[in-house]
Amino acid sequence: MNQTRQQEGSVMTPDEARKVLAGYEELLSQRRDEQLASEQSELSAEAVAAVDVLYQSDWHAEWLEMHPLPKKGHPAAFDPRNRSRFAKWLAWKNEQDELTAPLSRHVYRLVDAATIRRDFLSQGQEVPERVLRPLNWLRANRQGDNIPEVWAAAVDLAGGADKVTWVHTSEAVRQYKKNRLGPKGVRRAVRRSRAEMHRIKALHAIRELWNDRDADEWELFKAEFKKMVTGG
Repeated sequence: MNQTRQQEGSVMTPDEARKVLAGYEELLSQRRDEQLASEQSELSAEAVAAVDVLYQSDWHAEWLEMHPLPKKGHPAAFDPRNRSRFAKWLAWKNEQDELTAPLSRHVYRLVDAATIRRDFLSQGQEVPERVLRPLNWLRANRQGDNIPEVWAAAVDLAGGADKVTWVHTSEAVRQYKKNRLGPKGVRRAVRRSRAEMHRIKALHAIRELWNDRDADEWELFKAEFKKMVTGG
């Protein structure tokens, strides 16, 4: 992280955060080995902190000004933490200031890393994105509460928090899967996570169908759903 800011304990402003992300994107585009840049660069750790500043801001309010919700529809259909919308907003903001716009896939990874750092690691830990990337499997598969334990194992493997690399976190996650979950537990965790994603998508689609106010289509849906679950 920027040493002056770290020493002063000051908070990164949104404008500073966007400049950091522009610089990080330029670094990734210049390095042949993108994975190495996302792991070893000091700027990678600062980019994780920068995206968190923006992701936790009221960016979605500005997004809604540009893309108002349709009058027809359920307000809950808008997710203020949607990574795709956030990435598009960030690209638009940087383009307005003639700053390099981060690629969506890089924004997604940084958001995941920032979420892990904020929710599961000690405050103040600055860790490059790729070092944290293996831990996202735990968060995505309802094992997030065990991230501090797995991170501690990675630190032990590395011999210190400042020495942890992607290799150490990957090995710590592998050991967790083997010793705590086992093959069946891993498959069960992935299956439950996938089912949760399908349930959320299905509820969204059903909500949209309900808002269409087409009685015939609604009755067809109910009949088909009943037939599916009863096997009739």
